[in-house]
Amino acid sequence: MINSQGEVTGLIGYNDMLAGAEQMYLDDLRDALEQRDRALAQSRKTLQLAERVIESSFEGIMVTDRNVNIEFVNPAFTHLTGYSQDEVIGKTPQILSSGRHDTEFYQRMWNSLVTHGYWRGEIWNRRKTGELYLELLTITAITDNEGNTTHYAGLFTDITQNRKNEDQIRQLAYYDALTGIPNRRLLEDRLEHAIRHAHRRSSLLAVMFMDLDHFKNVNDQLGHAAGDELLLQFTSRVQSCLREDDTLARLGGDEFIVLLPDLERVEDAYRVAERLIAQNQEPYRIDGTTQRVGSSIGISLYPQDGSTASELLQGADIAMYRAKQDGRNLFRLFTPEVAAGA
Repeated sequence: MINSQGEVTGLIGYNDMLAGAEQMYLDDLRDALEQRDRALAQSRKTLQLAERVIESSFEGIMVTDRNVNIEFVNPAFTHLTGYSQDEVIGKTPQILSSGRHDTEFYQRMWNSLVTHGYWRGEIWNRRKTGELYLELLTITAITDNEGNTTHYAGLFTDITQNRKNEDQIRQLAYYDALTGIPNRRLLEDRLEHAIRHAHRRSSLLAVMFMDLDHFKNVNDQLGHAAGDELLLQFTSRVQSCLREDDTLARLGGDEFIVLLPDLERVEDAYRVAERLIAQNQEPYRIDGTTQRVGSSIGISLYPQDGSTASELLQGADIAMYRAKQDGRNLFRLFTPEVAAGA
């Protein structure tokens, strides 16, 4: 070693140089190993966290290989389907098939997976007990660094109860709570649709306003439960006289509407009204008693009696009151004369 004045102050041997380099190498190696250990510890921590999330997830999770053989399921999968991990490993998701979806449904699913790498939708599956359930399923294709699919991951939740709740809400919104037939809201939707259809095809449709004669007497004498039973029996009788595409709706109380779309002749509506009156003349058995209750019917026709739902309903209502004035238990057509008399 030489100082600033050029004087020799010491000597460094080759062994010293090797020892210094070795020490530097060891220091670098130690730093690299410590970084590796920290990275591994973080990876283990992250992996443990992911495992805990998967284990505690309320969503069912299923992982398959590229050939759609199941490799992994989480506890929620077992809870939702009834199948343990040992029962499904190595099998395909077909073990859950409900049989309610056709080949085209699954083809669309796989086309989406191939094209977009994922599919999301509702699917009916079957639990181990045989019970059907509706699930919201998301399938994602897992790829390697080259973009080749190596696995498929499916996440699903049971939405059967959600669907039942939606159906119940829809039932309350569009159907009569007692009889189960359409209410005014659904009737008006169907009537407006039928008017548009009749306009396009230049066809006829009829609206019948039906009211039970002396229904109040049954309620007063036997009680409201008996009145409800009478309405149920009346509904059944009317439905037996109608076509599949006809609509029977209840407006409330003892007021009903019959919608007859796609009529070829006006006489077709007359015949239906005659059948309804004849059917309703048969006595009803209510709480061990015999009750005779007729019905008065008013009929309006599209297009001659109105071009909107409200006009047709109003016309049929006016004609029904004329039927009551003329003696009850019969039907009357809406005409300008009937409207003037009302």
